[in-house]
Amino acid sequence: MRARWARRFVALATALTAAAIGAGCTETSSPARDQNVATIPVYTTGLPNYIFPFNQLQLAANINRFQVLMWRPLYWTGDGDDPTVDFEKSLADPPIWSNDNRTVTIPLKSSYEFSDGTTLGPANVAFWMGLAITQKNKYFGYTPGYFPDNVASVSYDEDANTVTLELTQSYSPDWFLNDQLTQIIPLPTAWDLVAGDQPGQCSSGDLAAQEQSCPAVYEYLDGQAKDLSTYATNPLWQVVSGPWKLSSFSPDGHITMVPNESYSGPVKASLSELRMVPYTSASAILTALRAGSDLTIGEVPTTYAPPADGDGQPSSQTLAPNYELMVEEIPRIAYVSLNYRNPELAPLFDQLYIRQALTSVVNQELIIDKALNGYGVPVVGPIPLRPDTEFISPAQQDPPYPFSIENARDYLTSHGWSIPDNGPAVCTSPGTGPENCGAGIAAGHELVIPVTFATGRDPSAEVIMEQWRSDAAQAGIVLDVAGETYQTWLGKSTACIDDVAECTSWGAFFLGGQAPPQAYPTGEQSYASSAASNVGGWDDPATDQLIQTSTTSPELASLHAYADHLTEQVPYIWIPATVGIINAVDSDLRGASPMNLHGRLEPENWYFEE
Repeated sequence: MRARWARRFVALATALTAAAIGAGCTETSSPARDQNVATIPVYTTGLPNYIFPFNQLQLAANINRFQVLMWRPLYWTGDGDDPTVDFEKSLADPPIWSNDNRTVTIPLKSSYEFSDGTTLGPANVAFWMGLAITQKNKYFGYTPGYFPDNVASVSYDEDANTVTLELTQSYSPDWFLNDQLTQIIPLPTAWDLVAGDQPGQCSSGDLAAQEQSCPAVYEYLDGQAKDLSTYATNPLWQVVSGPWKLSSFSPDGHITMVPNESYSGPVKASLSELRMVPYTSASAILTALRAGSDLTIGEVPTTYAPPADGDGQPSSQTLAPNYELMVEEIPRIAYVSLNYRNPELAPLFDQLYIRQALTSVVNQELIIDKALNGYGVPVVGPIPLRPDTEFISPAQQDPPYPFSIENARDYLTSHGWSIPDNGPAVCTSPGTGPENCGAGIAAGHELVIPVTFATGRDPSAEVIMEQWRSDAAQAGIVLDVAGETYQTWLGKSTACIDDVAECTSWGAFFLGGQAPPQAYPTGEQSYASSAASNVGGWDDPATDQLIQTSTTSPELASLHAYADHLTEQVPYIWIPATVGIINAVDSDLRGASPMNLHGRLEPENWYFEE
């Protein structure tokens, strides 16, 4: 990997009382803390609800803060300011490439064991591969043509402790390592069951046997994972490879984890317990922090943080005196997903000029200043603009669609729309010519688009959408803005993928702060037409081809071409992203910073200094 996401963080001693942030809040003393126990919040809108680390899309919301604590991926990503593979924390050594980058051999480390005492080896990789090959349509990371479709054959050598993949063609080693091999999660052979005491052959490594056995093994494990009440008592889930294991679990969000005493990785947990407690919203977490609660770490939304100073850091300290504010820069993008599968709205979204108009009324500068309180960075395409890396092409540094109400109106009026003094624009020139509204848009059609934002997690989401709605109205675009939980929308969007009759239930959706991009920022998991995570249904042959080229060519120009195309085509509406995360951290806690660049929770690094 030739570029790093350089980032910075600052820890600021908390000196002011909570009165500076909210009337009626008073200074409180630090509460008594259970010895060597850390407590973190979880949102009730996104509670851990699936433990088996082979997730469907609608069950993939809590991997980085729940599953990954117990089961480690083959290759761990996020090493300080480098988003790529951290080999020290990985279960395998660097892969060995041969045959013109068509063959990759994975040397597994001999030091890793599962908590039941079995050695982690090729059979555990074979188990995951068997599921990925036979149950790929049930895996949220699957994109047809990519992993595991791009693997022609696999061989497992127990004596050499290696796994060798023969690929269908030559691939970029950087991309294949960071975006494909990182998906593999070696699974314990104790799970290779088709029933409670009936063994399967999904970990056998024999493809014919896997094709016969893996579907039944998957159904059994999936069924066990749907019984949330038994998560802490089911012997299956006590066999782990990570530094943590479950001690107690309640579906309402009260969760306790304890160290895996058998963990053989480089960083063993120092805490005696990690507790998760449910909160209904970001404001509820903030109230607890202000009151000096027993929370060890709690994220402070930008809306509630002190305004950023000229260096992008808090201009003051405004929480209880037993906390410190830690601000970390993490590469992010954000966007409003458009539902191209909605039969009523697809004719609008299919028109580039409509998307150009929608993005031209996003006042990124104002949103960063007001909604994000100064903690924001513009987003013009699929590659984060901050920090500055070689992934950013010159074209992305000169945004093609700056904020302009006038330009947005011109996009519409030059394509057959009339804009009244008040209310939505109306199509007055239907047809498919260069000056017409476009295919599927009838005369008299009003430009009204329902927009949903995720509630509970990030208060800035509503502020951003309301600003967008207000500016869009000046161009004759009526955005019907409403909020709902992320889980509610996710259920609608996944149902829409399988049943077009469900697709009218949503039009556009804004989650708020988006997760960091892939370690090597190609877009096959998000923008490829057949990607499982492409819930909006963006379908563009040029995008597919450019993504394919960026995954096979080691040249940076191929990545730039892909990014430039999406910057110009605006498949979704780019929205400013937060520059990182602001955490309120117990002043006695050490090891919480730097955070993992991909948002993974790493409490095994934490310890208290009295």
